[in-house]
Amino acid sequence: MTGDSLKILLVDDKLMMRKIQGEILQSVGHHVNVVSSGISALEQVKLHCYDLILMDIQMPLMDGLETTKQIRDGGINTPIVALTGNDSVEERERCRHAGMDGFLAKPINLKHFNIQIQQLS
Repeated sequence: MTGDSLKILLVDDKLMMRKIQGEILQSVGHHVNVVSSGISALEQVKLHCYDLILMDIQMPLMDGLETTKQIRDGGINTPIVALTGNDSVEERERCRHAGMDGFLAKPINLKHFNIQIQQLS
C-alpha cells in the first residue's frame, strides 16, 4: 500500500466526524466511501474492494471491534485502522486483538495518517 490515491471505507457513527474526516482524506486525493455503522461496513466490504478501512471504535449496535472481527472472520484481509478518541495502551491492545492493523486518534491528522500508511506497506 502506498500513500497514492487509496480507496478507503470510512466507518463512523457521528455525522460531523464523517464529514470532517471524509473531506480531509478527499482533499489529498483519496476516494472515500463513508458509512455510519458496523452493519453498513459489513455490507460494503462484501460489495467492494478497499485499500484501507478506517474504523470508529465506539458505535451503537455493533462497535468497531465486533465489526472488525466479523470482517476478518469473512476472510477479508484489507488493512483496518482504528479511529478513536481514546488513545490508551489498553484501547490499542483491544484493537490489535480484534484484528486491526493500526491505530489513529480522531480527528485524522494527515501526517499521522501518512505515517500509518507507510507502516502498513
